[in-house]
Amino acid sequence: LIARVLPSDATDRSVTWASDNEAVATVSPDGHVTARSLGKATITLSSNDGGFADSIVVTVQQAPVRIDRIRVEAESFAKMGSTSGKKPGGFDGVNATQSGINWVNSGDWVEYQADFPSDGVYALTYSISTPMDGAKIQFQLDGDVRSDDVVPNNGHWDDYRSIVAGSVIQIKKGRHVLRLVASGPNQWQWNLEHFQLTKIRDTRKLGKH
Repeated sequence: LIARVLPSDATDRSVTWASDNEAVATVSPDGHVTARSLGKATITLSSNDGGFADSIVVTVQQAPVRIDRIRVEAESFAKMGSTSGKKPGGFDGVNATQSGINWVNSGDWVEYQADFPSDGVYALTYSISTPMDGAKIQFQLDGDVRSDDVVPNNGHWDDYRSIVAGSVIQIKKGRHVLRLVASGPNQWQWNLEHFQLTKIRDTRKLGKH
């Protein structure tokens, strides 16, 4: 907390800090507040000249649940290629732009590496756009297909919209290889801006079947 004593040319500008509940929060002579336990404490500032005072109520709460989120920019791929052998526009797979990837044909793929901070179940979303019917995007984790989703036709190549994958992904802590494959039947597929994996629950909370 910061103390301001006015006027600025006052002869004695010294102050005293105090907490009415040091079991919850203490305050140092320079106004630094330290949380000790859950609850509320009133921190009071008193001027040593004139006895003026002001106070603030500090509430110490449980720390919020940590949200693990991995956002991957589409153009940041480590590898790319094509299983179809087609090279539209001279690109062997896809074309990287400043804000995503385009020229994506069926069978083209891009590969990324990502470090996950904890075990968990993750929701997968894409920021993606296509004017084509039947376009699909497949998500692979370390070589295993985990989700295969239709990309809705929104009438544009670069009107990026968020779509949620139909499958949630169980992922262990550590580094993994993520691969996206254009898996629809038509030649032209989609443009991708980024994709994101957001932890929605811990693995240990999964039921056994």
